[in-house]
Amino acid sequence: MKNKNIIITGWVLVVLAVVGFLYFQKDRTNIEYIPLGSSTTTEEVSEVVSTIGKGILKGNVTVGPVCTKEIREKFPTYPCTPTPEMYAAAQVFVYMPDKKTLVKTIVPDKYGNFSVTLTEGTYFIDMTHQTMGGTKGVPTTITISKDKPVVLKLDVDTGLR
Repeated sequence: MKNKNIIITGWVLVVLAVVGFLYFQKDRTNIEYIPLGSSTTTEEVSEVVSTIGKGILKGNVTVGPVCTKEIREKFPTYPCTPTPEMYAAAQVFVYMPDKKTLVKTIVPDKYGNFSVTLTEGTYFIDMTHQTMGGTKGVPTTITISKDKPVVLKLDVDTGLR
């Protein structure tokens, strides 16, 4: 009788092991495998894994005019180009489609360029609007997908003439 209980217990454990193995194999079919070559680093693998289901929003902000016509005429060698601080002030806001939930604030670099990774989905993009002049390119709604970057061209008109 004791040997019969041991055999039954053994079979139950084998069946549980097989069922558990099959269950966890089913979940593994949704994993995206990343081939690891001898030159692949841990950082590269982490970057690929962290961008699964994500896409790119990139673009450029122009700011101008920076000088009035009078200054340009009176001081022709004066550099009338936007400063890094001007570009940094032209922040881009990424909201959820409800237009209220802020996801990310983007600060353009010293040339007005920006690039961020966002989870796939739909977003509402806006900037602080100028009291003089105006802002072109926003507000707008975009859809991020992993297949194609979204590129925005934004223009901040300072209102100077």
